Amino acid sequence: MSIIGKIIRVNELPPVGERETNVIYQVAEPGSPIYTDYAIDQNGDLKTHAVTDGTIPLELSDTHLSISNPSFTAEGIKNQAQYNIQTREKLDHKLDMPSIEGNAQNYPKIVGLDDTGKVAKLPAGDLGKNIANSSLTTVPGAGLTLGANWTFGTSGFYYSITGLSDKSADTTFNRMMVQNSSGQLSWSNGKNMISNYPLLLNDAEKLAWRNRMKLSTEKFATGTPRIDVLLLPFIDNTKTLFSTPPWWG
Repeated sequence: MSIIGKIIRVNELPPVGERETNVIYQVAEPGSPIYTDYAIDQNGDLKTHAVTDGTIPLELSDTHLSISNPSFTAEGIKNQAQYNIQTREKLDHKLDMPSIEGNAQNYPKIVGLDDTGKVAKLPAGDLGKNIANSSLTTVPGAGLTLGANWTFGTSGFYYSITGLSDKSADTTFNRMMVQNSSGQLSWSNGKNMISNYPLLLNDAEKLAWRNRMKLSTEKFATGTPRIDVLLLPFIDNTKTLFSTPPWWG
């Protein structure tokens, strides 16, 4: 521990670069015979102590005249009192560290920060929103692009896509959604599914399907197939049908 040497009485505490070391500066308070002691150790550091009310550190005391920073003096801050005023004004714009639990209804705003460090208030209700817990509405340019395989498990709950437009008459809509046994979705032109469809039917189902294929103007049996009408071609009797006489003559 260094030994503080001489005592120097001044009206203002010298700037940091001009202070002597191992001394005590007794600074007279303006308009008062009272002096305040400031101890400077061998490193030039200013020792702090409690002021009159016992709660304000020396560096924040209004009577501490130690402002020598050029940027402060350029702003008109020449003493600690002026610095304290600006500090309190800036502190009024600072946020307190949260100490209680809240919700988006009682605390509807959060703080957002851009790349330059500027802050803005944002709706707290948007925090944590996703397709699974919110009723969302898209905006132009919105979408979802997968960056890896993605599985949507319904766990037996209904999964619906509603409000689709009717494209039954649009020939450009010639694909159907298909699924493999693992649940993977893709599209198909439906050829394999349609051609293999009869293999999934039993005889009664095949009969019902065949009957449904009949045109409203067609005349044929709907049960076991049979020939109701036979249209023979005309016979050209100028042709020799047999090379030998008929067996009956």
